[in-house]
Amino acid sequence: MTTTDDLDRPPVTLGGPTGDVHGDTGALFVVDRIVDLVPGERAAGVRLVPMSLDVFDSHFPRFPVLPGVLILGSVAALAARVLAAAESGRWTLVGVGRARYRHYVRPGDIVEMQVTVRSLRDGRATCSGTVAVDGSSVATFGSLTLTNEESANEESVDGGAS
Repeated sequence: MTTTDDLDRPPVTLGGPTGDVHGDTGALFVVDRIVDLVPGERAAGVRLVPMSLDVFDSHFPRFPVLPGVLILGSVAALAARVLAAAESGRWTLVGVGRARYRHYVRPGDIVEMQVTVRSLRDGRATCSGTVAVDGSSVATFGSLTLTNEESANEESVDGGAS
């Protein structure tokens, strides 16, 4: 279990070549700390959920919960990071399959995320992810599909020839 004492390092910046999922929403798709990373294989990270997030003003004022899309965004950012560590470029989430949300994530929670790379080939990757709070499963993502924008650009310049 991760405690706030374990989180003394600054948040990981997931912009540019390190694997940002969507540059202009980086403040929402956060991985505060990467605790394990094996390039191209797996990663584990942590996201702190402060009460100060503006999203809680509307989602929902009397019962604030972190929107599922922000949980997904953080897991995708972690997946992009583990992929960028193996194959440079900007990894973009293009598909999600078998997403299951089981419990709410509330302000003050410490979200523990794990991503496993299932396949990585030709600038396209499939990952799976799990999310937990206090050891209890919050969400699972059976399939996260990401593409490497840099690989796609190289193919279009080369005319797709290998």
